[in-house]
Amino acid sequence: MAHTYLSFDYSPIRWMNLGVAAAGSSKYEGWAKFKILRQQTGKRNIPVSLAWYSMVNINTTKDPDVELTANKVAFFNQLIIARKFSNRISLQLMPTWIHFNVVPYGINNSNEVFSLAVAGKYKATSKLNITLEYSRQLNMYENLISKSGTIINYHPDLLAAGIEINTGNHLFQFYVGSTTDASNIDQMARNTSSIKDGNFAIGFTINRSLSLGKK
Repeated sequence: MAHTYLSFDYSPIRWMNLGVAAAGSSKYEGWAKFKILRQQTGKRNIPVSLAWYSMVNINTTKDPDVELTANKVAFFNQLIIARKFSNRISLQLMPTWIHFNVVPYGINNSNEVFSLAVAGKYKATSKLNITLEYSRQLNMYENLISKSGTIINYHPDLLAAGIEINTGNHLFQFYVGSTTDASNIDQMARNTSSIKDGNFAIGFTINRSLSLGKK
């Protein structure tokens, strides 16, 4: 099964990025990303870069059990802590908090889901990068109760590896991952795929950069 994630983002100022996306299966997202600190040396010695990423997701699929549109909304918040250790190696840590406006009643169900991710990038050449990412969901993945009373278990571990090819204005990404979901919210809070079970995704993305002003 193929999932398509189509997004558009714009940076009105250097420290802020805004975007919207169609996340597949009648889901839509909008986000804002803010740069808080930039790693630097000299007069100001700042060892890491910090950014904050917030996203809202709405599922427009018709559901007779969900009458209010607000009940179909979920929120994604992430702190990105990144450090460039050399010209070739970069790492980042990403504590994540996801909020669902409504979840089925049950002792293990929660409106709040937390996860922790770590990612790395190795610059093999001036145009080729190798990437690796691991994420662990910390709660609400075991013995959950659905609206019909069925017990649901999700796979809390996510793993992805890939390569990036930078041609200038285009960035091509090829990767293999242990989730088939398109949205970060589904990946980190409701993942049903596991490499151990033979389920994984082969992904391909194209990023195109455009400048609307003078350089």
